[in-house]
Amino acid sequence: MGSSRVLLHDDNAETWVRSFESGLADYDDRNEKSPNLVQVLYRNESDWEQVILDFTRKIMDPETQPQKFFATKQIPYFRVDVPFDALLRGVDSLLHLANGSNGFMIFHSDLDVNRGVNVVLGSTLIRYSFLTYPRQKELILEKFEFRVPTGVIIYGTEQQFKDFIQANHHVVRNRTEWIFMYNQFMSSSPPKLNISFPYFRAYFSSETCCTLANPTTDSQRCSASSCDGNPSEIYIRKLAFVLAEALNQVDPDGKKSFRVSCTPPNDPRVGDRGFNAVLMDAINAKSSNKMVTAKQGKISFEFPLKVEDYVNGSVRAVGEYKFETGLQQTPGFVFRDRKRYFRIGIVNFPPWTMKDEKTGEWVGYCIDLANGIANKMNFEYDLVVSEGFGKRMPPNGRWNGLTGDLKIDIAVAAYIMTSEREEFIDFVSPYYEQSGLIITMKRPVVKNSLFKFMTVLRTEVWLSILGATIATGFMLWFLDKFSPYSAQNNPQKYKTFRKFTLKESFWFALTSFTPQGGGEPPKAFSGRTLVAAYWIFVVLMLATFTANLAAFLTVERMQSPIRNLEHLAAQSSVKYSVVNVSTAMTFFKNMANAEEILYQMWRNLTLTAPSSAREYVVWEYPIREMYIHIHSVIQSATPVLNMSEGFSRVLSDDYFAFIHDAAQTKYEVFRNCNLTLIGEPFAEAPYALAVAQGNPLQDDISMAILQLQTERFFETLSARYWTSTCPG
Repeated sequence: MGSSRVLLHDDNAETWVRSFESGLADYDDRNEKSPNLVQVLYRNESDWEQVILDFTRKIMDPETQPQKFFATKQIPYFRVDVPFDALLRGVDSLLHLANGSNGFMIFHSDLDVNRGVNVVLGSTLIRYSFLTYPRQKELILEKFEFRVPTGVIIYGTEQQFKDFIQANHHVVRNRTEWIFMYNQFMSSSPPKLNISFPYFRAYFSSETCCTLANPTTDSQRCSASSCDGNPSEIYIRKLAFVLAEALNQVDPDGKKSFRVSCTPPNDPRVGDRGFNAVLMDAINAKSSNKMVTAKQGKISFEFPLKVEDYVNGSVRAVGEYKFETGLQQTPGFVFRDRKRYFRIGIVNFPPWTMKDEKTGEWVGYCIDLANGIANKMNFEYDLVVSEGFGKRMPPNGRWNGLTGDLKIDIAVAAYIMTSEREEFIDFVSPYYEQSGLIITMKRPVVKNSLFKFMTVLRTEVWLSILGATIATGFMLWFLDKFSPYSAQNNPQKYKTFRKFTLKESFWFALTSFTPQGGGEPPKAFSGRTLVAAYWIFVVLMLATFTANLAAFLTVERMQSPIRNLEHLAAQSSVKYSVVNVSTAMTFFKNMANAEEILYQMWRNLTLTAPSSAREYVVWEYPIREMYIHIHSVIQSATPVLNMSEGFSRVLSDDYFAFIHDAAQTKYEVFRNCNLTLIGEPFAEAPYALAVAQGNPLQDDISMAILQLQTERFFETLSARYWTSTCPG
């Protein structure tokens, strides 16, 4: 036989060419990304070839596809599908049937990644990220942190799977479909992977290996351990022998071989038009068990790829994949119901979200809301804590914090809907009634005392009353004892009379302050004159005391240092502030800027108005600049760093007011009876959940919120977190 050879064009030649017998592989062009087919042939112009096999998976323009080029020359040309391609297409079909939308494909070499990209792309509806492990380990972990895919597909050996699971156990969790593509022949016994949750396995059985290695050998005497090499290598080796036998049958003398020469593409010399069909029939005839099939310029691997589902140690056959039939499901197999998984972003903002001091778990209104939405939408989630709600960062204007967090799917927090934020994210239907800002101060302490009535009159008045009482009692005794007209000095005139001893005189003076009076007055005219004057004094003192007491109690009950925001801005005794870098600070800053802009517009309007424009003649600026004053006071008082510092400052200073979020302030006031709310909320705005722009979850979440509203879910939550425990 002459020099009959096969021209092999293979991007992955470094791996697969070694599988061919010596002399079968002539071309190694793995360094060229887009090789020119004419140049490929010209480089081998000294050789005589019988057939060309193409193992590449380049996505080419139809006008430059190799088969079209070789068809014009009538040169036998075949594109070859190998077990590696069957693995990728099989698991892609599996993930598609499982309603997957995105996934990670992880390989252990760059050559496998390159071929995997060209095999899968263009024939799938699933978005994949192609990654190499361990070279891209940090990138893989970063992708897991930012996005949880529908499925994770890993290509390698069982030992490589074990190493990956052990090194990355924190990401190998039951949050996604895990599919293991075996780059080795496996027996039907369960794999020994340290995974407790369900997963899929795609592999070629050891019987396939034994059939490829020696079709005449009893498969029971062969095992997967006896197959040295991966399925693609063993298949290509077998393909080489089948092709050699077919060529020896149809062209034993090499007469149908052709020489690749440096002639232009339109060279009139062409091969035998019927030789390609004859060769395909010979390949199919020489292939035992149809392991190698040639059809329409393509050679395919037609042994089944087995796909199995492992759940709690038990195995279920999903189906088998072949190039010709695709993935055929096992009758009766139903994909397990896997809940969707999302990352929910939260911010430490009591009572919406806070950490339980005893258990260390996150609790609060938003956590309960997340649970309610998860139950309605049937998904599982993890919490991702962000540092604040976020703000625009110069110079590119991107957001930080929760607004700019790319790791989350849903933001469940006390998110105020603003037009500025809506430029970057999409808000869902509001879940909480209008909230805003409110003022809080320390509750005035009322001092209770048995002698509080003494404070109605000044000390000097009380001393004068005491002096008048003593003097009256002494004078009454003196007059009754020494007056010749007194009853005790005229006993014959008065049969019964009251004797005013010193003791009785003081008792009379004291009881004169009571409604009943002091009793029987003296009989002498001098004594009666004294008593009359004293009674006038008593009436005046009682009237004064009663009036002062009523006024004192009324003023004390109505006393309040601040009534509302306008009153707060108009006084100077009470200082006030807000949390730095907060919604309150932004509100007052923007309102102050608005007042400044209005003033400048009014100023420019009046200065440029003609002298005849009487409507602009006013004595003062007609708009009160309240927010400019408030903003300046806040700046001078130094904004507090956080909410806790603000409330602590209120409790330590009777003349300090803290302006903060209304819902959060009410929660704190209901828990701390030493605080009180001032006025009504202002700058009201609704709270809403948020998702990334264009996220299809927006409609589903809105529907879940509406369902919760009909069940009075939000009223129950509000009663749980905003119920006062203070007396009165």
